[in-house]
Amino acid sequence: MKQTLRKTKSICNECLEPVDAEVFEEDGKIYIKKKCEKHGEFTSPHVFDDPETYKRLIAFEKFPYISRKVLFNLTNRCNLNCKFCFAGANEIDLNEFSLEKIKKIDLSKFNYIFLSGGEPTILDDIFEIIKYLKKNKKTVFLLSNGIKMLDDSFTKSLKKSGIDMVVLQFDSMSDKDIVYLRGIPLLEKKLKIIKNLDKYKIPVYFFSIMLKRENLKSMTELVEYFKEYKDIIKGINFNTIWKIGRYDDENWMSTGEITKNSNKVLNVTTEDQLDSTEFIYYLFNTIAKFTDKKRYFSRCLLFILVIFDGDKVIPITKIFNLKKMTWYLKEISMKNRKIKFVNLFFYIIFSQFLLNVFINRNFRIFLREALKKLRFIFDKNKFLMNPFTTFNVGEFPTAEDFDFDFTSTCNLLHYSQEDKVLSPVCLNQIKFAKSEHPLYGKK
Repeated sequence: MKQTLRKTKSICNECLEPVDAEVFEEDGKIYIKKKCEKHGEFTSPHVFDDPETYKRLIAFEKFPYISRKVLFNLTNRCNLNCKFCFAGANEIDLNEFSLEKIKKIDLSKFNYIFLSGGEPTILDDIFEIIKYLKKNKKTVFLLSNGIKMLDDSFTKSLKKSGIDMVVLQFDSMSDKDIVYLRGIPLLEKKLKIIKNLDKYKIPVYFFSIMLKRENLKSMTELVEYFKEYKDIIKGINFNTIWKIGRYDDENWMSTGEITKNSNKVLNVTTEDQLDSTEFIYYLFNTIAKFTDKKRYFSRCLLFILVIFDGDKVIPITKIFNLKKMTWYLKEISMKNRKIKFVNLFFYIIFSQFLLNVFINRNFRIFLREALKKLRFIFDKNKFLMNPFTTFNVGEFPTAEDFDFDFTSTCNLLHYSQEDKVLSPVCLNQIKFAKSEHPLYGKK
C-alpha cells in the first residue's frame, strides 16, 4: 500500500531543472516521484530505499552552516580507463588546475581540500600543490587509483608533501570483480600500493564499489584484509556504482542491500549504524555552532565507528551511551541550551569514562587501543591517532533519485575554476556526465 511521506524538490531526469517531488513508501521500499512540465512524470527508488534508514535520516535537523570541504577536479586525464567511469575520464576536456591557479583561489573559507580527477597524481606539480595547501594549514585528501604509488620514490615524496590521507579505489579482493569494474586485473598492484603506504605510514581510506554478485563474500574479505593494516586503513566506504557516465547496471545494488550485508559482516544492527550516524552528525554540527559555523557532516551518508579486538568488531554504540549523548547534543545545537553543555561534559567524564572503566569491558578495550595510537603522536597526523575505524555506506544521487532534502546538507562542494561557483559535487557531476553543462564539451 502506497503511503506518501513527504514533499520535496528534485530535478527533472531529462532537463535537470528543479521540480516538485514527493517521497512515498510502498511494499517496504522508499520511492521518489516527480513531474516536469516538459518531460512528464518519473518515479524511481530513493537513494535511501530502506524505510527505517530514510525515516531516521530525514528527521535530522538541518543546520544553516556552509560546508568547509571542497573538491578540486585537478584534471580529467587518467592512467586507467575504468569500464564504469562516472567522470568520463580521457573523454571530456577540462581546464586543468595548476599550482598557480590554486594560488589565486581564496582558501580561507575551506578547511578540508579533496584533490580529485581523472587521476590527480599524474600532474607534474601534484607535490607542490599539496605542500602549498598544507602551508595554508589545510587538511588534504588525495582521491586516487594509487597506480603512481607503486613507485616507492613517489610514495616517499607523497609522505614528504604532508598529505593527510589517500582515498584509494580498492573494490575487492577478487580480480574477477576488479576486471568487471576497472577493465584490467589490479589486485596484485593494489596490495603492493598498500604495502608502500604502510611503509611510509600514510593513512588510507578505501572507496569500494559493491557488486551484487558475491557481495557478502567481497565485504568479508575486505574487512579481513583491513585487519592486517588497521594502523593505516582508517575506513571503508561501501558504495554503489554511480549510475552516470559509463554506467552498466547489471550488478547494481541499492544502499539498502549494501547496508544489510555490511551490517551482517560487521555483526552490527541497523540501529547501531543509525545511532552512530546521528551522534556524529550532531556532534560536529554542535562544534560548528560554537566555532567556525561551517558544516562538518551531512545526512547523506551512513557511517558507523568501530574498534577491533582481535576478530571481534565492537561498534561505538557498545562503548558509549550514544542515545543519551545525542540527546544532550540536540538540546545544545537546536535549542541553544548552553547549560546542557556543562551537563554533557560532566556526564561524559563521570559516567562515560570513570564509571565505564569499571563496568564496561568494551570501553576498556577502546582505552587500550586509544593508548596504542599515541605512538603516532610524532607523525602529527590526526587520522593515525584515531582509534576508530569508519565503515560507510553511500550512494551518489542521479537525476532519477535526486532529493534536495538531502543534498541541501551536502558537506562536499565542487569548485569550478571557470566561474568560481560552488555546488554539491553530486549535482555538478550529474551535469558533467550528461555533457549538457555549458562549461564542458566532448572532444
